[in-house]
Amino acid sequence: EAFTPPTLGDAARNESDLIESVVENVPVDMIELVLRGVGREHFERLLFFIAEKIKASPHLEFYMEWFLTFSKVHGAELEKNKDVYMRPMRAVGKVIGIRAKDLKESTGSNGFGVDFLLVSLEALNKQQVL
Repeated sequence: EAFTPPTLGDAARNESDLIESVVENVPVDMIELVLRGVGREHFERLLFFIAEKIKASPHLEFYMEWFLTFSKVHGAELEKNKDVYMRPMRAVGKVIGIRAKDLKESTGSNGFGVDFLLVSLEALNKQQVL
C-alpha cells in the first residue's frame, strides 16, 4: 500500500484536532517529506502546535522528531526571519526545557532518557543565538 502524505496546508485552518489527526497519521519516515510541503504561512501555527504537543503529549519522542525535522528542513528560513519565528521557537524551547527537567526529576540519577531533550534544547538555543 502506497502512502500519500496529507498536507498540513489543507489542515492548518486553526483546527488543532484536524492538525493533530494529520500529524499523528504520518509515519515517522515520511515526516520530512510532509514538512517539505509546508508553506511558510503555516510555520508559526505548526511550531506552536508542536510546542503544545511536546508539553502535553505522552508521545514526546514523536513530536520531538517533528520539531527536529522541521528545524532541519526549514532552518534556513527560520534563521533568515528570526524576528518572525522567535515567539514560536521560544515556546518550543521553553516546553523542551520543562519536559527535560520533569523527566530528569522523575528518572532520578538515570539521566539517559533526558539526554535527547537536553541536546535538542542546546541546539535550539544555539540556533536562536545565531
